[in-house]
Amino acid sequence: MGDATRNLSQRQEMDKWLAKLSPGLKDTFAKMYKSFENAEVAGGETEAGMDAAEDSLIQTARSIVEANEKAAAGAGGSAGTSRKGGGALPGGPVNAGPAKAGDDKDEVKIEVSDPRVDPAKVKAVVQQMLKLLDKELNAPASKKRIIAAMASKGKFRPSGGIDPYSEIDAEESVTLDIWTELVEKAREQQPSAEVWEADKPGRAVIKARFERRRRELEKTEPRTGMDRLEHEKARIDQQISQGKQRLAALAKQLAEQEALLAKLDQTDGRTEAEKRANEPPHKPWAKMGEVKKRIENLKSDLKYERDDVEKDLPRKARDLDDQIVKEERTTLYFEITAVTDMNDANPQFVLGDDTDTEWKLVLPSSEKDPQGRAKALKESGKVPWKLALPRKVRLDIYHLRNKRKDRMCGGWMVFKKGNTGTKPDSYEDLVGSYEGWKITRSINEWIDLAWSNNTVQAAATANVEIEGTTS
Repeated sequence: MGDATRNLSQRQEMDKWLAKLSPGLKDTFAKMYKSFENAEVAGGETEAGMDAAEDSLIQTARSIVEANEKAAAGAGGSAGTSRKGGGALPGGPVNAGPAKAGDDKDEVKIEVSDPRVDPAKVKAVVQQMLKLLDKELNAPASKKRIIAAMASKGKFRPSGGIDPYSEIDAEESVTLDIWTELVEKAREQQPSAEVWEADKPGRAVIKARFERRRRELEKTEPRTGMDRLEHEKARIDQQISQGKQRLAALAKQLAEQEALLAKLDQTDGRTEAEKRANEPPHKPWAKMGEVKKRIENLKSDLKYERDDVEKDLPRKARDLDDQIVKEERTTLYFEITAVTDMNDANPQFVLGDDTDTEWKLVLPSSEKDPQGRAKALKESGKVPWKLALPRKVRLDIYHLRNKRKDRMCGGWMVFKKGNTGTKPDSYEDLVGSYEGWKITRSINEWIDLAWSNNTVQAAATANVEIEGTTS
């Protein structure tokens, strides 16, 4: 079971914002919060996760209430609501209209499958349907769907709260679902070729919008890998530091109140009227009661802060340290074979047919889902070459014929985390090198020559595929 005082405080805070939500959202948030409370009873890591989930849900409810209050205090108009009839296009000619201010970065690329269809008309349909989508996303029902998706798909960050990338993922998923619904309704009500061609470019615009948000977030929140773990570790270290400051402040306030209580205990609490009436001396019970209440509250706050600073946060920090050590043992591998004429003064290179077609993400043997890790890295949007992980690229060079047994050389080029260099000698080390006879140059010279070849280098640096495995 969690700390009773903290649980009560969280419940009171949640109830405060629930009272200000619309009936639909209130019901959704109340059910979600109750499910978190029930799961928290399990204790252990589940308790810690649910505690963070409750905090995040409270913050989300608060943000919605404050946003609604701000909107109500503004122009006096309500937020956009769903059009009656769903996503059908209005009758009459289709006009693109002015671009929405918030979507001025949208780039609608049109590729029609039917050459008889006018791309310009398709583009106009896409732009108008995107406006319908923006209105639909402002409807309470759509907001409720997004919140529910965040609750079911959201991942919790070690330092507390929902991972902002999983929030974007959940919102994107719901947005694409709503787009599909709009397209289907539009096709039913206006089954023109332009409407049928609008789905694919519209989806591309939506995905580009969310990818811009991810790239913007990435400026302050690393997306994956070691950088992400180190960022979370820094957040927890900061929380511990701030917690210690709060502990010191609370301890000082407690000492002051206890000193005040001791002073009041020695004070004559009679009023002037009581003194004139020669009433017997008595202590200032009312004031002492107030001070005792403050002391009780301060002790409760101190216990919660001490548990957080001395137990919960250090445990999270240790868990992250373990993950960082584990990540340091995670490496990306890629193998290339190249064929050349070793007698040529200006050798050219072609790739061997057994060059890897995907990177291998090699994780510690304790990793339970290597393919899942590989998929997450791929979905981060970066090519493996740009990921913040150490990489090793094996380069085998053969004279005239691939996999011959004599005139060949090679080895593993080692690229440490953060090194995405592509110069001939950009690797930090060459390990496991070997050579046959009559190779005409040193191993390092051949490696540098082959790695400087655009085709050879692009085989690794431009490859986007990843396969996960364990050591």
